[in-house]
Amino acid sequence: MNQLLGGIYERRFSDAEAVEKHALWRVICRHLQRYIDEGATVLDLACDRGYFIENITAGERWAADVRDVSAYLTDDIRFVSFRRLPSTSSS
Repeated sequence: MNQLLGGIYERRFSDAEAVEKHALWRVICRHLQRYIDEGATVLDLACDRGYFIENITAGERWAADVRDVSAYLTDDIRFVSFRRLPSTSSS
């Protein structure tokens, strides 16, 4: 499943489009940064290639995705891969 999903996402946007998306998110994050304290801990769920988390300044930056996209992230971002959210049912 994860390999299939990875293949879909790799074809979804080209590397050139990924560069453009980073540029777009840089502008968006300049606006959003005013709401995020520079010492805060920030988690980017479903981070994809890290467009948001790479462009936000924070004391601690975390990223999570169902695919292992850690190769796209800088070393100061902590990455967590997850397959599914834990069940909240008590049965």
